Amino acid sequence: MRKNIRLILILGLIIINWEFIYAQKLNPELVELINNGINKSHEKKINLFTIQQVQLDKKRLWENYIPELSLTASYSRLNDDIILNDNLEKLLMGTQALLIKEAYGIPFNAALPPQIHLNPIPPIQDKDILKSSLDLQSLIFSGFKIKTAYKSLDHKQKAMEYLQLSKDENLVREIIQKYYQLALLSSTNNVLNTTEEFLDKQSEYVVKAKKNGLAIDLDLQKIALAQQKLKIKKLEVKQKKQLLLSALSQTTGLSVEELKKLNYNIQFFVLRTSKINNAERNELKALKEKIKAYDYKKKMELTSYMPKIMAKAHYELLEDDLTMLDPKWYIGVGLKWNIFDGFKAYNRAQKSQLEIDKTLEKFKQAKEMISLEKQQAKYKYETSIKKIDLSNQQVKLARYTYDLTKKQYLNGLVSITDLLKSITDLEIAKLKYQQALYEENINAINYLKSNGNLLKLIKN
Repeated sequence: MRKNIRLILILGLIIINWEFIYAQKLNPELVELINNGINKSHEKKINLFTIQQVQLDKKRLWENYIPELSLTASYSRLNDDIILNDNLEKLLMGTQALLIKEAYGIPFNAALPPQIHLNPIPPIQDKDILKSSLDLQSLIFSGFKIKTAYKSLDHKQKAMEYLQLSKDENLVREIIQKYYQLALLSSTNNVLNTTEEFLDKQSEYVVKAKKNGLAIDLDLQKIALAQQKLKIKKLEVKQKKQLLLSALSQTTGLSVEELKKLNYNIQFFVLRTSKINNAERNELKALKEKIKAYDYKKKMELTSYMPKIMAKAHYELLEDDLTMLDPKWYIGVGLKWNIFDGFKAYNRAQKSQLEIDKTLEKFKQAKEMISLEKQQAKYKYETSIKKIDLSNQQVKLARYTYDLTKKQYLNGLVSITDLLKSITDLEIAKLKYQQALYEENINAINYLKSNGNLLKLIKN
C-alpha cells in the first residue's frame, strides 16, 4: 500500500515538473522592454484619448435629464407707449365719470364739479421695458433615445478597447522580434570574429608557404578578398545592430546606451500546442462590439418616432414692466411627437443597418483568415521544432570534430589552420542553431498570437 502511495506521489511530481518545463516565461529584461514599449506607444495614448472622449459622450447623454436653469435679462425701448385706441379710452373715461357721480350722488346728466379730476388711462405698456426672469427646462422622457445611444457608445468603447489590445499584441511581437534579432546578430558577430581569426592565421600560413615556394600570389589575393568581404559583412552586421537598437530605443523610450547593456539571448521556447486554449481573438471581439454598436445606433434613429416629454417653468423677477397679460410665473409639461419627418430617421436607420451588414462580412472574413492563420502558425512551429533538432545534431557533430581536431593538433598531427577551421565550423553550426532557435521563437510567438494568448506572456 505504501509503495503504491509513493509511486503515485512520484508520478505526480513528475507531471508537475513536466508542466513546469513546458511553462514558458519570457526573459525579465524582455518583459520590461515590452512594458516600456506599451507604456510609451504614442498610438496607444492617442487611442486612449479617443476612448476617453467616448466616455465623456456617454456621460453627456445622461446629463440631458439634468434640469437646465437659466437667468435672462433684457431692456427694450419702443418708439412710443402702447395705449388703447381713442374709442376705448373715451369709453373708460366715461365709465370713470359715471362711477364718480354715483359715488357722490350727482345726477347722471349733470356735469362733474370742477374740483374733481378724472385719472388718465395708463398705457398698456411703457416704451421703456426692463425684464428679468428665471427659466427651468427638464427632459422627462426621450423616447428611449438616450438609453439606446448610451448602449451604442458603450459597445463602441469596448470595440476600441479590444482593437487596442490587438495593437498591443502587434507591438509585443515587434519588440520580441527586434530583441531576438539583436541576439542573433551577436551570435553572427562571434562567427565573424572566429572566421577573421581563421583568415589571419591562413594568411600567415600562405605567406610562409610562399617563401618556400609552396604558394603563389593568387592564394594571397584570394585570402585578401575573403578578408575584405568579411570586413564588409562585419560592417553590415554593425549597421543592422545600430538600426535595430535605434528602432528599439524609439519603441521603448530607452536610450541606445541602456539597450547596449542588455544581455540579448534566445531561449528554447517550448509550447505544448495541445495544452493551449483557443481564445477568441481581440480583432473578432472588436468587430462583434462594433456590430452591437451599430445595432443600437439603428434603434436610436428609430426612436425619433417616439414621443418626447419636457417640463418647463418660468418665473419673472421684475414685475414693474409686466403688462396685465403677462403672467408672473408658470409651469407646464409638453409633448412632442414626430409623426412624419420625410423618412429621415428611417434612412439613417437603414444606413446603420448597412454598416451592420458590412461589419458582419468583415467578421466572417476575419474569422476565415484567422482559422487559416492558426493552422499555418501551428505547422510552422512544428517544423521549426524539427529544425532545432537537426541543428542541434549539427552542433554536436561540429563539436565532436573540433574535439578530435584539437587532440590531433596537440599531438602534432594537424596544423593550426585545420584547428581554426574546425572552430569556425563549430561556430557556424552554433549560429545555425541560434537561427533555428530564432525561427522557433518567432513561430511560437505567432502561434500564441493566432490563438489569442500572446499578452498572457507578459501578465504571468
